[in-house]
Amino acid sequence: MTDPVASGGRFADRLAGALAELEEQRRKLTEMQRAMTTTTTKVHARDRLLTVTLDGRGDVTKIEFDGFRYRKLAPGELGKLIVDTIAAGRRQAIEKIGAMMGGDPLPGVSFTDLATNARPAAEVLDSFLGAALDRLPAHVRGRAEQMLRGAQ
Repeated sequence: MTDPVASGGRFADRLAGALAELEEQRRKLTEMQRAMTTTTTKVHARDRLLTVTLDGRGDVTKIEFDGFRYRKLAPGELGKLIVDTIAAGRRQAIEKIGAMMGGDPLPGVSFTDLATNARPAAEVLDSFLGAALDRLPAHVRGRAEQMLRGAQ
């Protein structure tokens, strides 16, 4: 059996490519985290009765009421309005973060899917494993797929 390191060439090129890709992904993550610390999302409720501001992680940082009109609402109605407005803001914040990523973190699985648990965990794992298997040489990929099928 030949030593992949000793055979040089292709293995070294593939390793260098993988390390370069890892460094690029690390740079993108660092850039995205920096952007998340400075981005905000502002969403208005119906009739602009209230405004909710969220930070880059989707956490509420401010709730502002427009005058005293909110006092005319029943407590349950005001509570629902606040909850619905925060939920809309979180959706917008998550979509904004997903757009910053510039693509799906996993094939066929968006950041929004991951952040909102919109996809079953098994699908996410299958997507991750599929992407990893696709990067393997064909003869290794075939054995790995057989092992995975046997584990199910």
